[in-house]
Amino acid sequence: DILWAGGPSTDVFSWAIDGGSATNVDTTLGTASDAHVTQIRGLAAGSHALVIARVSGTVVIDGIMVYSGDESLGLRVWEAGFGGAESDFFSAVTPWLDLLTLIAPDLVLIAEGVNDFITCATNAIYTPAYFRTQVETTVSLVRAKVTNDPSIVLVVEPKPYNPSTYPYEQYAAQ
Repeated sequence: DILWAGGPSTDVFSWAIDGGSATNVDTTLGTASDAHVTQIRGLAAGSHALVIARVSGTVVIDGIMVYSGDESLGLRVWEAGFGGAESDFFSAVTPWLDLLTLIAPDLVLIAEGVNDFITCATNAIYTPAYFRTQVETTVSLVRAKVTNDPSIVLVVEPKPYNPSTYPYEQYAAQ
């Protein structure tokens, strides 16, 4: 499955499997929204090559789900990270939440804090208390969007080398 976002502009991407002919997907919608899926089915078991290409406009691919005849079983991983983002990115920029309804995760891992720790040296807003508030907001947003009540694990990342205004342990303790 290809997960994608659509919007009011004319945006089109194509996909092809194993060098076959391309299939265009028009992502033009009345309003911007995530959580759209193009299903790819009927492939033989084994390895395949998927090529996704922009045909026109600005295309947003939110992720890909790979199956092996087990669409409703097993473990699937959807990585929604955004390198360099501070904790308030996920609590303020929320279109990604629409995907949670589609994915219906049983487990959500939240690994934040390092960027807040590093950024506080140049932006005083990123205190440990502010970080805690943003993570609590993100957890509340996740719980409100998903009906199956997933387990949520807050991951404390290894301490970065960068010096900062506050000790990293204060972020980890939040």
